[in-house]
Amino acid sequence: MNAPQACTWKELRANAARAAASASSCVLVIAPPGTPALELARTIHALSPRAGDEFVHVDCVRERHLDLGAAFLTAKSGTLFIERVELAEEAQQVALATALVGGRSTGASRARVIATLPVAAEKLKEARQLREDLLYRLNGLSLTIPPLRERRSELLELALAVLAREAPRLRFSAAARSRLLELDWPGNERELELAVARAALVCDSDTVEEHHLPGGAATPVPQGTELTLSTRSLREVEAALIRRVLEEQGGNRSRAAAVLGLHRATLHLKLRALGLGPTRPS
Repeated sequence: MNAPQACTWKELRANAARAAASASSCVLVIAPPGTPALELARTIHALSPRAGDEFVHVDCVRERHLDLGAAFLTAKSGTLFIERVELAEEAQQVALATALVGGRSTGASRARVIATLPVAAEKLKEARQLREDLLYRLNGLSLTIPPLRERRSELLELALAVLAREAPRLRFSAAARSRLLELDWPGNERELELAVARAALVCDSDTVEEHHLPGGAATPVPQGTELTLSTRSLREVEAALIRRVLEEQGGNRSRAAAVLGLHRATLHLKLRALGLGPTRPS
């Protein structure tokens, strides 16, 4: 079993994906919420001899009841990508573990499985969220996507790419660039994209300033702009989203955290910071 290897996203995409594509073993990706695990999985698939075959994507945050054994067979000789496999129900974890052995031994499926976890597998195994037999079968090659705060050299490049896509006419001031580098970005690329997109929206000149970004002073929405979730402050957007997901999940914080792609402790801190009312214990 290969030891996990942490590196920048560019190194991961350029080197680890090629190494993974040359093998037939399963790949386990440690991917914190908001990191580009799907992009990595598609890169591995595209660089592999399986590129012309099926790429089946299962998101266990939304599809935890899906029959993973059947999904494995559906992928045939292609790639089955499973996000947050630890959220799959116990029966589905058993079905996948069984399929990984049975499908290959009978020739029913020769699919390669790429699965993601938000933290190290041992932590989830100890918490009894991930079956040990399934972990053993999945963990042929381990890759780690470091959180964005550990990839400061890439952060500005990513932010510039988002800004160029959202508003090519704009640029970041020196203070805004410093602000981007100071923030921890617990939501990783997903949070960065939202923050830059909103900054581009509320900016009333050709320069994105520090106060347009998280942690700065509140910025009014430009006059004449329709007030939607995407045009409110990040605090309002986050509060509205968390409130809606909590309502959909009946106030259950564990399920809401899974849907939001957050750790439960992180959601609890956000609830306190946003001043949202208490929810049903979970």
